[in-house]
Amino acid sequence: MVRAFVVDAAGRRREVIAAQCDVSSELYSARLATPARLVVPNLGSRSPPLAFECRASGLRGEAESAVATHWRAHPFGYGAYGWEGPSHPVSDYPDVAVDLR
Repeated sequence: MVRAFVVDAAGRRREVIAAQCDVSSELYSARLATPARLVVPNLGSRSPPLAFECRASGLRGEAESAVATHWRAHPFGYGAYGWEGPSHPVSDYPDVAVDLR
């Protein structure tokens, strides 16, 4: 999920709806309006970092996101072909919050 935020005069963080964002990596690029769920090819741990450049009402912000890889265990225990079945690595991008200034 890609979301954009500003801090208001009272110091509260507010979400910006319809901020325009350009997303790029070594392999692909996209344009989206926040909030958005970005779907890109999953290349596992070899997925490239994503760069985000967002703007709304004269404000701009940037963020980066690298793929996160973690092990998902079999639902019944142990894994790696022990006890109830195999564990396996899962790679995905975490949610991104772009602060506009």
